[in-house]
Amino acid sequence: MYSKKSARAYSFSNRNAILGCWYISIYLIIFTVFSSIFNLFNPLLVAANEVKLDSHAATSSKQLIPIGIMIGDKLVDSVLIRGSLDRSSNISDWLIPLDTVLTTLKFKLTKLNNGQLQLQSPGLVVRLQPNLITNDPELGQVISLKKVENILKVPVKFDQQEFTLIFNPAWNDLTNFDPEESPIIVDGLPVITTPKFAIGGVQLQTTLSDNRSDREAYPKGNRYLKTQGSIRAVGTALEGSWFVGLDQYNFNDFKSWQLEQLQYFRQNGRTDYLLGLQPTFWQGGGGFWGISTIQKWGFDSYNALDFNSYNIDSRLQPKYITRTITGKAQAGTFVRIVKNQGDRIIAEQLVDDSGIYKFKNLVLENSLSNYQALLYAHGQLTIKPEVRQLGKNNLMGILAPDSQALVTAIGWQANDTSSNSFRAGLAYRQGMTQNLTLGTGIVYDQSLLALAQIFYQPSQIPVQIGFSLLSDFDKRVDISSIVKIQPSSNVQLNLVTNPSDQYFLFNWDIPNNFAFIAKGSLQHSDLEAGIQYGFYNRNFSIFTQLIIDTDQILRWNIYADLANWEFKQVGQGANITSAINYSFSPQRLQSLLLEHSTSNTDWLTTLQWSYRSNYNNGDRGFRWQFDLGYRIGSQGTGIVTAVSTSLLPGIDLRGRYQQISLTSDNSDFRLELIPHFSPQTRLPLDSSGFNGLRRYGGIKIQPFLDHNQNQLRDRDEPIILEESELLLTINNQPLRNFPYRTVADGIVIPLSPDLYRLDLDPAGFPLDWQIKNQAYAIKVKTGAYTPVSLPFTPAYTIIGTAKDAKGKPLSGVQVKAIAAEGNNSLFSVTNLAGVFVLENLQAGTYTLTIQNKPTKPNTIVIDQHTKPFQELNLTLK
Repeated sequence: MYSKKSARAYSFSNRNAILGCWYISIYLIIFTVFSSIFNLFNPLLVAANEVKLDSHAATSSKQLIPIGIMIGDKLVDSVLIRGSLDRSSNISDWLIPLDTVLTTLKFKLTKLNNGQLQLQSPGLVVRLQPNLITNDPELGQVISLKKVENILKVPVKFDQQEFTLIFNPAWNDLTNFDPEESPIIVDGLPVITTPKFAIGGVQLQTTLSDNRSDREAYPKGNRYLKTQGSIRAVGTALEGSWFVGLDQYNFNDFKSWQLEQLQYFRQNGRTDYLLGLQPTFWQGGGGFWGISTIQKWGFDSYNALDFNSYNIDSRLQPKYITRTITGKAQAGTFVRIVKNQGDRIIAEQLVDDSGIYKFKNLVLENSLSNYQALLYAHGQLTIKPEVRQLGKNNLMGILAPDSQALVTAIGWQANDTSSNSFRAGLAYRQGMTQNLTLGTGIVYDQSLLALAQIFYQPSQIPVQIGFSLLSDFDKRVDISSIVKIQPSSNVQLNLVTNPSDQYFLFNWDIPNNFAFIAKGSLQHSDLEAGIQYGFYNRNFSIFTQLIIDTDQILRWNIYADLANWEFKQVGQGANITSAINYSFSPQRLQSLLLEHSTSNTDWLTTLQWSYRSNYNNGDRGFRWQFDLGYRIGSQGTGIVTAVSTSLLPGIDLRGRYQQISLTSDNSDFRLELIPHFSPQTRLPLDSSGFNGLRRYGGIKIQPFLDHNQNQLRDRDEPIILEESELLLTINNQPLRNFPYRTVADGIVIPLSPDLYRLDLDPAGFPLDWQIKNQAYAIKVKTGAYTPVSLPFTPAYTIIGTAKDAKGKPLSGVQVKAIAAEGNNSLFSVTNLAGVFVLENLQAGTYTLTIQNKPTKPNTIVIDQHTKPFQELNLTLK
């Protein structure tokens, strides 16, 4: 039963509920009406909003998002980008800071004169119009990911789980390259020169031979044994290079010794001096004993002296030439001028809309055959480029413009004891233009002669002409000339004239590995021509040559190599030699040879087994070589055998015995003993190595631990070779770029004669050791090695605390160690705890100060018995 009060409350509550329902109904009606109106006008509002966004560069609809940057699977950065995380949005519209793109993808930005931007990475070079880059009010210069993919050719993915952008450039593992090399500065460095006298290489040869036909000429009971010998030596003396060659044709006759060659060469600045046996600088003069000089202005010689083929023109070739390289290519092609197929980059540029590339005034070495132009289509450096040769080499004898040379020679004709053996000459040569050099002179060669020379190589015509005239204006006229015609890279014709002959050489490289060759003597009416073919593959190679001359004599040469099989055939008319060789292993240490030779009515068949041992590392030759065979032929039957060994590095022993040959039944044997070595490097020198020393020199570096600190290597002080490539840099290039060899007592580096900079990288220093100088200037001369001694001394370190007189640590003060000799000093600034560290102290006596005030203790003595690391506390007095 309810009371009145409760009845009123119920009535009020029920009324409020009814009113609430009415309110809700009215709200739903109003919401429905307004929703209908909004849907009716929504397309117009959206269009208006899009117009508004376009007018404000679309940044108002995107937000700043922090995101990670990955290259492949490696996280490299974290940046802010502008984009939208709406599922309907596309990441290609995201904007990323340009600096992030350049740094992450290894691009180098260059502003060109025409206003364009050039971007270069290790794998791509492109040009951009500046309007492709947008300015963001908060991020600065930005670029869309779509342009990164389309223009920079870099695929981009978004990893939602890791919340990173993943870039995958094709050049990820490559490094960028700056074609501008660091200058090589040697001024002010300690200079190490070649010794006043050094023997770079020695080669001795002793030969014993015995032939039955020679023995039969002697009475019975007498045995005829030929003994011959020779000595060759090369080295340096008085800043120059020398070479001597002696032959003894019969050991039983001391008078048979004969001086075959003696030369001394010195280059002093731009003047060459050559003393000894040498050719004349004029044609037809032959060899003479005397002295020649070459004075040069405006250039340095390109070729190092080669005693084997010395001629004046080789020394008059400038070391560097200036050339402008031009060509045509499709726009967007990246052109790179390189040396030795990319070993060194000289210059590079991107071809513009003109379709022409042009490199102005490039300074190149004289041998242009060592340079190429590499053309990368669409600027993509990761694809295989088109290779173009830069052009023909300079004609021998051409001087650079405004360069001059003066040549003098005086002496006596070799092997001529007559009273008319005197020879002399004076010649002057000047480069008139880049393409023209003129020369004139006067010569005495049995009579007084005038000399005139012309060297011409026009730029627009593929012809090079060298012409020399020597005449007494009466009966003697000697003409020497060479005309080189090369209309294309695969066709070359040389026309040569000298006082004794006129001949030509022709070569035409036909596609598909064929070549047509021809040569002939106009003086003797001789002509021969033929064709050759060569194919080389990892598993198979073949070379064939077929030539016929005017006497209708056919010559051919065939060589084929397949797996372990070799086939050779050489023929000329009725003289034919054919051979099949099978190797029992890929290393070809053992093989079996079947050979058949014919000559007119004579024939000879040989079956021979050959054995080669492993290489001798010290000599780079076989330790043992052994051949044993049996012969059957028109002269009879018999064995043939040969043996050679380089068991001891630097000493070759060779022996050969045969009972019959193709045309004779006379047995003979030959025994040779050939010691060859370099006293400086303690390395053996084979023929190629010995002759090489006649063209170049080198450096022998000995880094060692100088325990007693006397700057000299004692017998018990070790050579350090473990970190050679990390330690040594030559002319700003790492040691691995040079053909060096490591020997027991150092590092041997062959180099052309020049002045080199040698740097020592502290990263290669032995731990707790140091060296006085970290850079040197090294002079290299032909014929020997310049010894470079690098004594490493202990590096001492002192650590301690600096305190005042009351024992309180001093922070931020300077602690100095002043050497008693040389006034050298080292200092350290203390930290908040007063701790100082004095590093790289050398042996000696040092005075210690704090803020230039005396300390206690006041001095310290460091010697070879001092520990490398010690603690010492200092107190102000």
